[in-house]
Amino acid sequence: MHSVRIFRNVNVTIMKSYRTERASELIRRSLAEIFNIGLPEIGGTLITVTEVRLSKDYKHASVWVSIFNGSADRRAVLRTLNEMSGKFRHLLASRVHLRRVPELYFKIDETLDHAERIDELLKQSGTNLDAGHDVVDE
Repeated sequence: MHSVRIFRNVNVTIMKSYRTERASELIRRSLAEIFNIGLPEIGGTLITVTEVRLSKDYKHASVWVSIFNGSADRRAVLRTLNEMSGKFRHLLASRVHLRRVPELYFKIDETLDHAERIDELLKQSGTNLDAGHDVVDE
């Protein structure tokens, strides 16, 4: 959803089309299934597809992923995913029925990292959000 200013005090909200949202969700689910199969190139790394955003012409898709691994570097895994994007596109083409299968561009979703950092800061400040009210330890 995007907000566009058309007059001095008038903003219009533009929503993605229903068709684009459906195609994005179809690609997200299909990629998640592909990652669940377990590809040797990514070495057993747990990858969750959190969001897919398609361009208007369906030629490009930004794919946000969460990478959970104990020892491997997330940036290295991301590099591998982008290097293998052609293979993923080919596997995707056999699963989804779209006129055009988009080029895939993988990006790390850092939402969980930010949430953990905020949680850490709240714990350090003594704020307890689970109880429904603020409690400060003295």
